[in-house]
Amino acid sequence: EVIEDVRRRDTARFETQLAEGVRAGQRFLKGNIGTPIPTPLTPPRRTGQALNEETAGVLSKSEPAEE
Repeated sequence: EVIEDVRRRDTARFETQLAEGVRAGQRFLKGNIGTPIPTPLTPPRRTGQALNEETAGVLSKSEPAEE
């Protein structure tokens, strides 16, 4: 079952690559991510917490992000 699926996708990928170019068959590869689709950024649920003195200094000097 798995081998049949791999061979079927490989055949479709090869035919697409012949018709459209080498990169055209990438959508048939499992595990490969296509073009990433950005999602809206959300504000943090809580403020950052310093874990040591160095990061405490950085947090105290940082400016809030623009909204």
